[in-house]
Amino acid sequence: MDNNYPTNADPRPKRRKDKDNPYTIYSIGKDTGYPKYFVEFDDGEGIHQCVEITEEQFQDFDKNELKDLSHLNEIDRHYGYGIPDEEAYDTTVETVLYLLVKEQLYRSFDFLTLTQKHRIHLYYYENLTYEQIAEKEGCTKMPVKRSLEDAKEKIKKYLCERGYFSTNSEV
Repeated sequence: MDNNYPTNADPRPKRRKDKDNPYTIYSIGKDTGYPKYFVEFDDGEGIHQCVEITEEQFQDFDKNELKDLSHLNEIDRHYGYGIPDEEAYDTTVETVLYLLVKEQLYRSFDFLTLTQKHRIHLYYYENLTYEQIAEKEGCTKMPVKRSLEDAKEKIKKYLCERGYFSTNSEV
């Protein structure tokens, strides 16, 4: 993609992206009464397309980009620690299985409290320690530690119930 945005395009969202991200979103006139939202991509024939979308569609694309960014941060944090990405797999079957487990992992987050989700984000994605999280939240480190341990147990239970891990596995 050539990323030739109009000169009056709003700067949001301007984020780091995965090289395989097939689209770019932007808005024009965000501060006016008549904002417009666009998605740009190269179609299956390699022809560059620019399509106006609704604000709701823009928000959906934006939310998905944030999830992708979280995933990229997770890969960066764990790279070299045995957590592979899709390119590490040799076969389509292994890739599909990896994607299924990843999808279930994300779904398991729906069973966490808002506090647990926030603490998981701070601990795993922002690399904060228990002490740093506790300081941010104005508590001691033990509630943070217990909350994260409980969250990991919930995730493990969710994945075990769906047959992705045995009850003896580490999450």
